[in-house]
Amino acid sequence: MALFIWISVSFILARIFTKWVRGTFRNGAIFIATMIIFTLPAVDEIIGKYQFKSICKKKSVIDVVNEHEGKTVYFIKPSMVAIDGYVLPIKMQYWKFADKETNKIIFSYKVFYSSGGFLGRILQLSDDGGPVMFYGTCKPREARNYKKMIVDLKVNEVDR
Repeated sequence: MALFIWISVSFILARIFTKWVRGTFRNGAIFIATMIIFTLPAVDEIIGKYQFKSICKKKSVIDVVNEHEGKTVYFIKPSMVAIDGYVLPIKMQYWKFADKETNKIIFSYKVFYSSGGFLGRILQLSDDGGPVMFYGTCKPREARNYKKMIVDLKVNEVDR
C-alpha cells in the first residue's frame, strides 16, 4: 500500500514540476520526473551500496604474520568503531588474534557493518535495520567459515 501511495505522490509531483513542458515531450518529461522522484528516497542506499562494497574490497582482508603455523592464539574481543565519510552509517570491528605466549598479534581482519538508508529506516523494511538493497555485513572470504580459517592457518585457538 505504501508503495502505491509513493508512486502516486511521485506522479503528482512530477506533473507539477513539469507543467512548463508542452507538446510531445510532456509525457516523456512526466515519466522521467516520476522515476527520479520515486527513487530519491533510496539514493542514499544506492550510493551507500557502492561505497560499502568498495571499502569491503579494499580493507576486509586477513593480515597474517609470517611465522604463524603451530602458534596458540586467543581472540581479542573487538569494539565497534564508527567510520565517517560515507553516505550510510558504517561501523567496523577489528578482529585480532594474539599469540598466547607473547601477546603479539598473529593475524587480524576487519569486519564492516552498514545500516540501512533513509527509506529503509522510515518504513522499517528490514528486521535488523540493515540495508534493503545489499547485505550489510562483510568480512574476508576466508573468515566466513571461522573453524576452517583456524585450521587453514594451522594455529590453535584457546580461550584467554
